[in-house]
Amino acid sequence: MATRNERGRNGVAWALRVATRGGALLAALLLLHSPAAHAALGATREDLLRDAAALQTTRVTITSREAYDVHEMISVDGTTVRAYVEHGGKVFAVTWSGRVQPDLRVVLGPYYARFLQAARTPHASHHVLALNAPDLVLSVVKLPRGFAGRAHLPSLVPAGTAADTLR
Repeated sequence: MATRNERGRNGVAWALRVATRGGALLAALLLLHSPAAHAALGATREDLLRDAAALQTTRVTITSREAYDVHEMISVDGTTVRAYVEHGGKVFAVTWSGRVQPDLRVVLGPYYARFLQAARTPHASHHVLALNAPDLVLSVVKLPRGFAGRAHLPSLVPAGTAADTLR
């Protein structure tokens, strides 16, 4: 018998197939009842398929680098989310940009609560939110015509990779 996680993945794949055949409403309902997305940051490579569905991506491309792979997901509204996956299979960083901010619950996963906590504390700018902790580095910028952000887990960044070069 399939585990709950396997059923969730198969359910999402099925929902995506239904959506491409014209059953978008049914697929959306099924996605709402699928297991929660574990999102990019800190997740595994396998979780990215579910995240792509949750972010309503129309295109996913994978580019290999020396120390990591970049999974670029472009949503129906044009927002780009990039997940950086070290060769061991863990997502160590995410970046995003676009006219619409992606669902940060999906992008940040278990680190979303830390984002909310940082957003509630007073900070100097209404356009920039930054968190620089030993276990999480996060920056969200409100641009004149959209949003940009980045987050990474310093302990997972591959040796020889400068986190500030991830875009």
